[in-house]
Amino acid sequence: MKKIISVITILFLFSILIFSGNSYAAELNTIDVETNKTIVRPGEEVKVTINFGQDLGAYTFDISYDNAIFEYVSVEGGAPNDTGDKVKVTFHDSTGGTNPRTNMNVTFRAKADITTSNPTEFTVTAEGLANADGSVTFDDITTPIIKNVTVEPEYLNY
Repeated sequence: MKKIISVITILFLFSILIFSGNSYAAELNTIDVETNKTIVRPGEEVKVTINFGQDLGAYTFDISYDNAIFEYVSVEGGAPNDTGDKVKVTFHDSTGGTNPRTNMNVTFRAKADITTSNPTEFTVTAEGLANADGSVTFDDITTPIIKNVTVEPEYLNY
């Protein structure tokens, strides 16, 4: 009888170990961040485009910027919340996966009163990434993706 109880106990523990594995989110390796300009003149706009590489039905992106150099203008691809030095863009496909997005854009304007060269960067992080129908979630992007730009006035020769 002791052998039967031991075998049943071992089988029970073994089945618990098999079915108690960790579940991880999938990794989204196709995020690409681009700017339409690398040198921006004071008063000009620069667009930061985030390409997902596949359809996403939900996401929250944080795009940080230097508010001494840029001001937020607009966003395409979600609901924006500008905190003064970061734009948080949230999107959720309320149609259940029939209207996903493959990219989003945030437009900034260089402040007009800049008189010296200003190298700066946009940093992008993300959370809450899910595919079009929400059946697959992706890892958060916690290490920032960095895009460098320079705001530089046009210098005229005298």
